[in-house]
Amino acid sequence: MPKYNINDKVIDTTEFIKGTGTITEVTSTPTTGSIRYHVDFKDTNESGWFREEELKVVEVWTLTS
Repeated sequence: MPKYNINDKVIDTTEFIKGTGTITEVTSTPTTGSIRYHVDFKDTNESGWFREEELKVVEVWTLTS
């Protein structure tokens, strides 16, 4: 079962792409069962596939009055 969902905001922590992105697709490899996440980084116009351990969730804070 995937740890993250489509539209979750995540931070890529690998050396290839740095920044905050949005998960656009989730897939698993049939032979190994490993989960892969496709992430779009709008600020840099980059995207890529990442393993769970390469990503961190971005905490979204909402202000209430």
